[in-house]
Amino acid sequence: RSNFSTSGWRPPADPQWNSTATDSRGGDATGYEPFDVSPFIDLLNAGDNLLAIHGLNRSTDSSDFVIAAELEISDRPTGGTAGGGIAPGALLYGDEPLTLSESTEIFARAYDGGRWSAPTREFFSPQPAAAGDVIITEFLANAIGNDDNKEWFELFNTTDRLIDLDGWTIADNEADLHVINRGGPLTIRPKGYLVLGETADTDLNGGVAVDYAFGLEGFTLGNGGDEIILSRSGVLVDAIGYGTHENSPTPVSDVGLDPNVGTAIGIGRDYCHGPADPWREQTSVFGSGGDKGTPGADNDSVELCDEETAVQRRLWRSYP
Repeated sequence: RSNFSTSGWRPPADPQWNSTATDSRGGDATGYEPFDVSPFIDLLNAGDNLLAIHGLNRSTDSSDFVIAAELEISDRPTGGTAGGGIAPGALLYGDEPLTLSESTEIFARAYDGGRWSAPTREFFSPQPAAAGDVIITEFLANAIGNDDNKEWFELFNTTDRLIDLDGWTIADNEADLHVINRGGPLTIRPKGYLVLGETADTDLNGGVAVDYAFGLEGFTLGNGGDEIILSRSGVLVDAIGYGTHENSPTPVSDVGLDPNVGTAIGIGRDYCHGPADPWREQTSVFGSGGDKGTPGADNDSVELCDEETAVQRRLWRSYP
C-alpha cells in the first residue's frame, strides 16, 4: 500500500527528494494498491528501462518503512485503449517488410508471449530508383526445345534499400512493351534478386522460380538478338542488347555475345554496385529442362560484393 492513495492519503503538492509523507498508513499496509501507469507508456525506450519509485516516510526517525512493488501488464481491451492489445489501424509486420509509398513516421512495438516491447519510432523517406539502382544481370533467350514460356531475365538491386517495381516498364527498341502490374508492390530486396519470366508455372517454364510473369504477349526475348530496357516513369534504369540488336531510340549496353540454345548469359564479375563487364555464358544446370543458368542466385564464378554484408534497415523486435 502507499501514501499516494486516492482514498484520502495525499503526497505533497510538489514532492522533493527530501519530502515527507502527509500521514502514516500504520497497520493498514497489508496489501497492494493499484496505480495505472499506462498513460506514460510512450516514455519507454527500446532496450532496458528503469521504473523509479519515490517513497515518502512521515519523519526521519520513523521506526518502519516498507516498499514492495509489482509491475503487471495486461492486454488492451478491444478498441485499442491504453493498457495493451493492438490499436485500430495498426499494421502487422513479420518476415516481410512494409512497403512505403511516401515519407512516413513508423511507431513499432513487438508483442511476444502476452508482453509488449518498448516502442520504437523511426522516420522513413522512400527514394525513387535512379539509373543503375536495379540492373539486368542474366537472361535466357533461347531455351532447349520449344522455348515458349521458358524465357526469363534476372534483376539485381544494387542499393541498400527496398525498391518497388510495380508500374515499371520493360520494353525493347521496337514494338515490345509491358507495364509491370502486380496488383500491389513487387519489391526487390537490397542486394537481392528478382526473376521475371513468361510464366510462373514451373511445369511450363523449365523449373524456374519466377517472381513475376509478364506473359507471352507484349514482351518477348528474340532468339537471335534483342534488347531488354527497364525504366521507371520514363526514367531509364538499365538497358542491354545481345546478338543482333537495335541501339536506337534507346541506347543499350552490348553484352557482346550471341545466345546459344539452352544457355543463359550473365554478368561475369562482381556487379554488387552496378553494371559490369564482361558477360559470360553460364555453366550451372538448373530446373527440369537441362538449361544452364543461375536464376535468382549469384552468377557463375562471381564473388558478389566481395563477401561484404548488405546493409538493410529494419525495424527489429526490441523484445525479448
